[in-house]
Amino acid sequence: MSASESKLKSNFGKAFLLAFLIFFVGGLFLWSQILNWGLNEMSLSVSGNLYAQQMKLVQDSMSKLPPSFIGPSLEPDFMRKNHQFLAHTINGLNFPIQVFENKILFDSAFPGYSFQQTSLPFWKTYFSEAFNDPNVWVPALLNAEKPFLTPNLVGSWLGGIDILENLGADVITLGTSEVSTSIIPFEMSQLLRPSFAHQPKVLGMGGPGQIATIVDLSAQAIASTGKKVRLVIWGYSFWDAFMEGGTRYSATALKSSEYQAKYPQSNLAYLLPPAPPAVPTQPTLRFESELWKEKLADYFENFSWNDLFKTSNEATIKNVPQLFWDEVTLPELSQVDQEEGFRVRMDFTRNEEALKRIASKARAQYPFLNGVRRTSCDMTEAKRIFEKTANQILKTTDHLLIYLPPVIPELLATLPDCYMGSLRKMLQTQASPKIKIITEDWSYFGLQYQDFVYPGLLAGYASMNINHTNYLGAQKVTARLGELLQEWLAGESQ
Repeated sequence: MSASESKLKSNFGKAFLLAFLIFFVGGLFLWSQILNWGLNEMSLSVSGNLYAQQMKLVQDSMSKLPPSFIGPSLEPDFMRKNHQFLAHTINGLNFPIQVFENKILFDSAFPGYSFQQTSLPFWKTYFSEAFNDPNVWVPALLNAEKPFLTPNLVGSWLGGIDILENLGADVITLGTSEVSTSIIPFEMSQLLRPSFAHQPKVLGMGGPGQIATIVDLSAQAIASTGKKVRLVIWGYSFWDAFMEGGTRYSATALKSSEYQAKYPQSNLAYLLPPAPPAVPTQPTLRFESELWKEKLADYFENFSWNDLFKTSNEATIKNVPQLFWDEVTLPELSQVDQEEGFRVRMDFTRNEEALKRIASKARAQYPFLNGVRRTSCDMTEAKRIFEKTANQILKTTDHLLIYLPPVIPELLATLPDCYMGSLRKMLQTQASPKIKIITEDWSYFGLQYQDFVYPGLLAGYASMNINHTNYLGAQKVTARLGELLQEWLAGESQ
């Protein structure tokens, strides 16, 4: 074979190999695009069905309420202008509520305040604030047939300062969403009535992501009004002491930006820790399409009043089909004895043995705990922030109750064995005549797994939330704390 023929053959081989590689890589790329498209289409098809079923759940829930409770529109500007609120379910579905048009709703949402005060001009300022918390349980919205389907009312965190400044408050609740879902302000007002000369005004100001640094801001804002409050209830979530948690940064950034907008002269740079490196998490969805991952990031990073409405019910279901940042979302199980996941048929929602069996098989996943390890049991920095916040609160009240909002045991079992002991010790050392500390677990409140059951994304199913009590669970926590507070306040007056 001549040199030219050999070279030609060599070049032909290289060209063939290159063509094969291009074809192979191109085929893989094309296949990945087809697969991703197929998953997206499947996701949209499944989620479209979910949306239809979820809307039926919402309509069923709304049908249990008097028609006069339901507002005519979810359009943000309309609701702001007409002073209407949002009823919200934990699986992301919304409908408008006319609180100011119904005395029973107003009294239920703002216990101790006068319905006649709805005409005061300051409410215009209230409705101009950011609306993404607090999520308040309102007994007038109770679904008596299925209490865990009861929606809560979305209010304004810093709008609470407007209420305090203009109407005052006797009791204020502070802390994360675990607080706003474990205390019912109306029932707390009823329980504390013997300790006050009037029906106490209980104002819920807690909400999603309100860690100790944000509670500190709340206390500063309360102090700026010059108003004194007889009692403050601060729910200190167990994960708040985990200083390395990546979501601390985004939670602090979101709430401090809201605070800065209301108080422009504030210098809040000290609040923001360095943004931590991303910690890989375990996937919790059956289908991991790019559409879902992209939309989930958009949905949970920052959302305000307008965003909450702009993300329509349909978009919520299609873009956030089965993943919530605080919910165990494993592949579904259609029967309790199948080891395929965590969701349960509606007829098992009161079967405590079945719920416990399911919980014991689930791997509780919670983003705020990503990266937790034995060194996280060092509470030095958590104690510094805790003490600073407690001292700030004591500028506004002489009675501060601090409790650990209860969660299911399986969530605490994911922590290093030294964590909860170190946390309880840190909190208990802060007890004083002005500070009462409750560090017991869920058994102290008489809670069960069924007290953490919420609506699922399919009609006829429910899901268990690992760290938020439902309405029935909130009744138990409220009753236990109310009993304790009655004893404390009564003993002081004797």
